[in-house]
Amino acid sequence: MRSWRVFFVIPFLSFLVGCGGASSDSIAKPLRYTSLKVYEDAEDGSVARWSVRLGEEGEVVNRWDELLQSRVIGFEGGGSYMIGAISGEEIWGDTLNRSISFRLNSRAIETIYVLVDTQEGARKIFYRTDTPARALKHSFEGGIHHGLGSDVSNGAWRVITRDLQADLQDAEPENRLLQVNGLIHNGGEGNGMDDLVLYNPVVHPYVTEVRRVEESLIIPIENETDNILQWRLKDFGGEPYIMSADPDERGTIRDPDAFEFRVVVDTLKGERNLIYRLGMEDLGIIEGGKSIEHALGDDRTIGAVWAGDDPMNELGLWQSVTRDLNQDIQDYEPQNRLLAVQRFEVYHQGMIDGVVMFSSAFYQRSAP
Repeated sequence: MRSWRVFFVIPFLSFLVGCGGASSDSIAKPLRYTSLKVYEDAEDGSVARWSVRLGEEGEVVNRWDELLQSRVIGFEGGGSYMIGAISGEEIWGDTLNRSISFRLNSRAIETIYVLVDTQEGARKIFYRTDTPARALKHSFEGGIHHGLGSDVSNGAWRVITRDLQADLQDAEPENRLLQVNGLIHNGGEGNGMDDLVLYNPVVHPYVTEVRRVEESLIIPIENETDNILQWRLKDFGGEPYIMSADPDERGTIRDPDAFEFRVVVDTLKGERNLIYRLGMEDLGIIEGGKSIEHALGDDRTIGAVWAGDDPMNELGLWQSVTRDLNQDIQDYEPQNRLLAVQRFEVYHQGMIDGVVMFSSAFYQRSAP
């Protein structure tokens, strides 16, 4: 994390000074967050902040990573390892920050649990690396699931950023986050983690009230600083219902062409369309190399539900989508990167709301 450390001491705007032209040192820097707390960067060489819940002592290691050129936390067993706590003196008790960001190197399937207190009690907001972005209350009490997609476990380092409040409200829209207490890494033998932080991003809004889409809607963005686009969707694809009650037949797609979201961006290698559709598998590079498609899951038209869990989960809830546009580009074009976001395009019939952009905690758009 050495190359990022500078941002801990300058999380504020640098205003232009003097008259006339400004030097490069006086150019205003974008405010990325209003508060930030680092919980693990591994630079002290220690694993003392971690405890083993399932497995053997010594399976959590502090190691040097050649690719990142920094120290990282490694998980050498397929057990369960915790930083912070569920309760007691070791909990983080972070009441200031609602978003989490960390670097993840995933070679094997894992589940990451974020331990939180809410107005309705303790919750485990958890993320699987082998499932699409389905959001739901789960079969164990207090569990709320979001899939990160199978392409996460490709052995590359990537930044994962999640809005914990939005992820909680996908399944429990009236609930509110009170504090964040810790994190559990479960499974994923050989995986690594670094730069684990909680923060409050500065959010730039583009749609702040419900917009009904009849056929298409074009929203100008023109953002040259942020990398994360978030929006909410509802009522795409017809009336919600569960197509199968068999938990082994999660056939919850109502309409395979229920929606299409396109984000038109400028990149180092030219204009790209980042496309998000209903489905289980990413299509990757399509349309002659000018577009990159990511699947959003198989149930995003009907809300927080997994076939067989009804009536635990309500149908037809608002669902949030949080996409790191720079990461979505680099998933399929590793040498490319985001330069600017032009516009957000919505196709087919439904409703959207809460279109915003913000940055990962340490993201900085570099000049070409």
